[in-house]
Amino acid sequence: MNTLERVIERVGGRRRMAKLAGVSVEAVRRWLLVGQVGLERSLKIETATKGEISRYELRPDAFGSKPSRCPHCGKAIDQPIRKRIGHARSAA
Repeated sequence: MNTLERVIERVGGRRRMAKLAGVSVEAVRRWLLVGQVGLERSLKIETATKGEISRYELRPDAFGSKPSRCPHCGKAIDQPIRKRIGHARSAA
């Protein structure tokens, strides 16, 4: 089972995925044949699922890997917290 199949299963099936993405069930079937969701639809799915299914999970080829988050403030970080000068709760 690939990532897209697992995501469709997690949301409750093809019909539910189609509703979340604002497309037909046939479009979801085509995604499965092609093996990926369109970029705009991946953003819509992320919004509709309140981030439970992320654009990074649906299209890592386009969006890359999910950015790390600071455990204290929740902001996206691209470096270890210790290296961020002036960052909240930096290690000494």
